[in-house]
Amino acid sequence: MKPANRFVAEFLGIANFVHLPDGGCALVRPERIRVDASGEGKEACIVEVIYLGQTMRYHLAIEGAESLVATVPFRGKTFSKGERVVVSWDVADLWPVAFQNARNENDQSP
Repeated sequence: MKPANRFVAEFLGIANFVHLPDGGCALVRPERIRVDASGEGKEACIVEVIYLGQTMRYHLAIEGAESLVATVPFRGKTFSKGERVVVSWDVADLWPVAFQNARNENDQSP
């Protein structure tokens, strides 16, 4: 799925939004985010870990950015709450989205 705007992306499920170098915004789905102990990417802190059987869901805090959610296959090794990790994704997994207010454009209320 490649939603046209942020409202639709959030309606369709968990959506992570990252800022692009050109000032735009892009969506990256949780299953497209890699979580590693070290390497290239953005440094993050694990805020919450949820075991989902075959996958692990990590809620991640990145300094100066929106928090992210990553869903990775469970392969025996997991990270713990409070651990520092590196998150990354492929550029091909980013989908540019427009910021759009959820309210009706004809609505003049503040």
